[in-house]
Amino acid sequence: MIVYGVPKPLTQHVIVGANGIDYRTDFCWPDLMVIGEADGLEKYGSSPEEFRRAKSQELERQRALEAAGWIVVRWTWDELARDPQAVMWRILDAMQHARRRLRAS
Repeated sequence: MIVYGVPKPLTQHVIVGANGIDYRTDFCWPDLMVIGEADGLEKYGSSPEEFRRAKSQELERQRALEAAGWIVVRWTWDELARDPQAVMWRILDAMQHARRRLRAS
């Protein structure tokens, strides 16, 4: 992140979603209301049932955070290893969007 000029994030920061549930984020820029989530495959489980359950919970979590006004940027570790610049640009783009939104309010 430093190499690409992404501001230093808070890590493992807890945010309350619109549903009242506390969620721990991988990376967070609270002043901009931007969250970065690095998705590893292990969290999805090893069976199709575990995968469906984990994906459903992940979607519910993201919707609750977005409903609370947060912008969520997701990436996989493979994606980060393959093209880190693309991931950093997505984060920076989300931050730019957040700044415009803050100026408009």
